[in-house]
Amino acid sequence: MPKDLSQTQWHGIARQEIPWFPAVDADKCIGCELCYVTCGREGYGTGPTSSTRP
Repeated sequence: MPKDLSQTQWHGIARQEIPWFPAVDADKCIGCELCYVTCGREGYGTGPTSSTRP
């Protein structure tokens, strides 16, 4: 079972105050999915609930 880090700080900031979800600027996205491929935390998804550029 992974260690619960929810009550610790990350670089001096309470983890509850950090928006941990990824954000992609749709105007700059070229649809290469490199963010999806390289994200080690499964923060990105693909499929019908995702919005990707053609």
